[in-house]
Amino acid sequence: MLGALRASAIVVVATAALAAADPGTDKTRALALFGESAKAYKTGQFERAASLLREAYGLYPEPILLYNLARALEGLGDTVGAIAQYQRYLDAAVDIPDRAGIERRIAVMKEQLAAQKRADAPPPPPPPRPRIVPSTPLPVVIDTPRRASYVGPIAVIGVGVAALAGGAGAGVLAQHAHASAVAAADQLTAANDQRDATRYAAAANIAFVAGGALVATGAIWLVVRARQHRDTHVRVGAGSIAAAWSF
Repeated sequence: MLGALRASAIVVVATAALAAADPGTDKTRALALFGESAKAYKTGQFERAASLLREAYGLYPEPILLYNLARALEGLGDTVGAIAQYQRYLDAAVDIPDRAGIERRIAVMKEQLAAQKRADAPPPPPPPRPRIVPSTPLPVVIDTPRRASYVGPIAVIGVGVAALAGGAGAGVLAQHAHASAVAAADQLTAANDQRDATRYAAAANIAFVAGGALVATGAIWLVVRARQHRDTHVRVGAGSIAAAWSF
């Protein structure tokens, strides 16, 4: 109702502004075009009304024609064009009783444009998905039970035992030689047998000492190797590592 009254008032004002024109002048033609645009506007022919008003303003630049052009463009849905013509009207006209109302209308239309722009804007891209780095599985290390080598100490003991056996044999030979020396019929044979007994006895002593030393060394080595030997087992469980040693 208010829009209709305002339109009627504008028609009256525009008619009054253009009525003083002489017949056959551009002003008269502009008034005729204005009347035709008012009829087109009332019947909803907003595009024709806008075209007629532009033609009329080209013949006679009366500011009220800009206001009507803005209304016609607003009816067409041309919000940007309507805002521009409303602003031209405010800049060109001197006495505008409803200036504040028109300024509010411009502000509302600008807000509508901004809202439409926000609605038409594409949505922001989704944030990048965090990269999932697979955790490195805990390596399972299983140590093969280490077997200590006893070849060395056993070999030394074996050599020592052989030396002891050789010493025992040499001792037996020394006893036999000594017995032969005692039982010899002559002095020369006795001397030779005793000399052999002495050599065998010396060899037996050396073999006993060396063999005993080797057996003792091998035995000590064997004990030390046995004490140093460890069979290690590693077990990996959920969140834990267990180690066991057997001596």
